[in-house]
Amino acid sequence: QRLNAGDTLTATVSFKGLVTVDVQNGSPTLTLLIGNQSVLARYVSGSGTHALVFATTIVNGQNDSDGVAISSNALILNGASIKDSRGNDSINTSNDVASNALFMVDTMAPIATLEAGSLSLRETNTSSVNVQSNELGTAYLVPTTSSVLTLLDLENLSPLISKSVAIDNALTPIPMSLAGLPVARYQLYTVDLAGNVSS
Repeated sequence: QRLNAGDTLTATVSFKGLVTVDVQNGSPTLTLLIGNQSVLARYVSGSGTHALVFATTIVNGQNDSDGVAISSNALILNGASIKDSRGNDSINTSNDVASNALFMVDTMAPIATLEAGSLSLRETNTSSVNVQSNELGTAYLVPTTSSVLTLLDLENLSPLISKSVAIDNALTPIPMSLAGLPVARYQLYTVDLAGNVSS
């Protein structure tokens, strides 16, 4: 899973038994490591169970190509209390959790490269161009008259006026057939696996 700006990232802290969270004097947080940033996830639910859920919203500028990690002793009470069923305070020390590749964070737009730059087409039956991106995803060749702000704009374009090709290898030229495209000026966009669109 690739998380993008606006996505919610949740993490669960498990205890051996049922615990009760008292947030009258504060609310616990959990320190997540996103790239080189420490990010505090806020407590959202789980009192009365053995699993407490913490959440944070991904924001622009946060990126982690090998996956989110959790620092050691990441649970901070901030004035709250966590007690077991006998009323004993919980022990909140823990080891770090290694980066999890199932939760990568990507808020950066990819960089699209078109071999021929801006393109005027005259003969499209057998022509092709090489496209590439610095990230895996999809390349789209669309008329410059098309308004493109989001991935949905690209996906809604008619295949009669646009082309797309999968980018399976980053920074590697990928041939894209121009067969069937009308004569026009075209712009190349690439979209990475998180849905970020190049400019």
